[in-house]
Amino acid sequence: MLQSKDPAIQAVARAQVCQVARKRNRLQEDHWHGRDDELVRSFLNSELAASPHADALRRNGDIGSLWSDVQRWLRIYHLQLEKCDEAEAHGPLSFRVPHHNKWLTHKTVLRHVKLHLKIRHQTRWKGMVDQGKTVRTHGGVGAKFMTTGAGLSDDDYRFGVKARLNQVDTNSVLKRKRLRAHGTCRDPACSSAETLAHVLNHCESNMDAIRQRHDDALEQIGSKIR
Repeated sequence: MLQSKDPAIQAVARAQVCQVARKRNRLQEDHWHGRDDELVRSFLNSELAASPHADALRRNGDIGSLWSDVQRWLRIYHLQLEKCDEAEAHGPLSFRVPHHNKWLTHKTVLRHVKLHLKIRHQTRWKGMVDQGKTVRTHGGVGAKFMTTGAGLSDDDYRFGVKARLNQVDTNSVLKRKRLRAHGTCRDPACSSAETLAHVLNHCESNMDAIRQRHDDALEQIGSKIR
């Protein structure tokens, strides 16, 4: 609404934000008279509480509001309204996002804010110890597996998802979760770390099952190309 092409809609939105700001704060009206844009920017950027010309009321005196939610999400996603004098922007207040060097307009604000959120989520995802290793596989065939299950039973599908994120309860994972004192293989004759790769491909006690799985896979591949 603050980015609308219609000046009347912008005026209504600014008036609503000012009403919420006055409900949540005791303002020095002589200071804020004629400064609606500054009041809107300060409130939505969570800067009003630091102003010497506004005193925050008690929390139980607040009201629920769309604009209170906007304020919270702007703070969570590190976005701020800024004063904008450029001709292509609609209104005196606008956004910039880190991945785009121009002011956001009515036509671009929704697309770039969504992209900003996706980039933040992807960056956080990549930074995860285990889940971050799967970022590159979530697309194409990998995405189809996640959304359809590729004809697997429920138990097999759940195992596949957990294995993909390295969340299967091997001793190594349980140690990382602080549910085991050690991460070595539970086979007494084996001293290797019990990772999923070790269980599926390397553990001597599982070698018969490993070879059989390998032979079955080759047989399935061969039947498709004969």
